[in-house]
Amino acid sequence: MKFSYSFSLSPLAPPQAQEQLHPYEYNEFLLSLTEDWKQLPTPEGRTFNWYSEKIQSGITVSADFFEMPEAKWAAFAEVNLDSRNQAFGKVAQGPVTVVQRSVKPYSGGGGVDFHPEVTH
Repeated sequence: MKFSYSFSLSPLAPPQAQEQLHPYEYNEFLLSLTEDWKQLPTPEGRTFNWYSEKIQSGITVSADFFEMPEAKWAAFAEVNLDSRNQAFGKVAQGPVTVVQRSVKPYSGGGGVDFHPEVTH
């Protein structure tokens, strides 16, 4: 039987401080961001914008509310995701890649959740 051991004699690196996250809670979503993200005002009622000077990047969250028959929810979500990805592709400077997307029943009932995840 063979045993193998290793020991590190170098001092441990000091633990890095964890970044504090600031939560933004709304009925439609929860977003937690570090303090370098600042919320920006927007003239649109259902749109929220944040910007980080530190990483020169922005986040826009928009919500649209529709009433339709339950049988059409999933198809509507797919069309909506496609149109949002196309719109993002038109304004992005460089290629846009869809990393992941999902459409599933809303956990609280009465709708569907659809989540796009794209990179630029």
